[in-house]
Amino acid sequence: MALVTGSKYGLMVYNGVADESPAPSINQSFTISKSIGGFNLVITMDPQRCICPVLMTWNGITFATTASPGDHGTGICAADNLLLDPSDASSWNAFSPTGPGCQADGTSSRLGTSCSLARYVDADGQGFRHIQNPAYWLSPGEVLVPGHPARNPGLVSRMRRDIYMRIGAWSGATWATDQIISWHATMVMPVDAQMQRHKSLKMCPLTVYSSTTVFDQQEYVDASTGTASAYPGYPANSATQCVMTSHSDGSKAICAYVPRTELGPQGYYQGYTASGIWDSFVICQTDYPSGVPAGTYTQHGYIAWGTRAQTIAALQTIYTNVG
Repeated sequence: MALVTGSKYGLMVYNGVADESPAPSINQSFTISKSIGGFNLVITMDPQRCICPVLMTWNGITFATTASPGDHGTGICAADNLLLDPSDASSWNAFSPTGPGCQADGTSSRLGTSCSLARYVDADGQGFRHIQNPAYWLSPGEVLVPGHPARNPGLVSRMRRDIYMRIGAWSGATWATDQIISWHATMVMPVDAQMQRHKSLKMCPLTVYSSTTVFDQQEYVDASTGTASAYPGYPANSATQCVMTSHSDGSKAICAYVPRTELGPQGYYQGYTASGIWDSFVICQTDYPSGVPAGTYTQHGYIAWGTRAQTIAALQTIYTNVG
């Protein structure tokens, strides 16, 4: 993976541990683009969402879009959940560092600005990188599900998330196609007794939000064969079939994908619809009976996009080359 070298903002202090340096002020939008089929694929990052990608467009089609404030308010993002009890799925949001910000972001009380802290940005041509301290989804003590108050001590986590995104496969890869966007997510968990007491880590390294005005269905796709089948609807899950958001006329589709070798023993693909948004995402869950250890956690993700046929072909290409 080659790093991009363009307009850099902030201090690059990153050696596998989360530092406590002050966050810089980054108040501008960034874009990356590539000409594909005579039209520019453009991905836009917004400072109000902590420099997370908010829009992905090509030839007048919006493939990823902003969501409602309650659904992160971004087009492409990463989030994590730490659970005290791996068997209790209803406690997911009780300790959840979320890239674009917290649940309250986007309301008048927060003036539409993310509570996550951007540390570093590097955007140039087809590649984009940013490092941040993600905010927790809930404020300390806030209750989203009865009996599960948020357990985070503050609003902004000490965790460090490092995201690198590139249109196409990683630099130097010979199997690249125009219908692939590469995504590399690294999360650094510091030594913190509050974090280490949790018994399960649900990494959601890649989520794609799309508009129901553009797409009208979700499907299961087996990336090894290209076979598509009906998606039964959230919260059904699958450890073998990814969830593709598409249009029934076959003109467009998009799908988040993580190599199966990185899913973890409880990892799966999932999608749902809410507030006018189609959602395709991947959860990589690992349980730790003695507590989630401090350290660095890395996941590789991909976005397949294009017509429905192109998206399925791109998924097969990814599977053939990375599993």
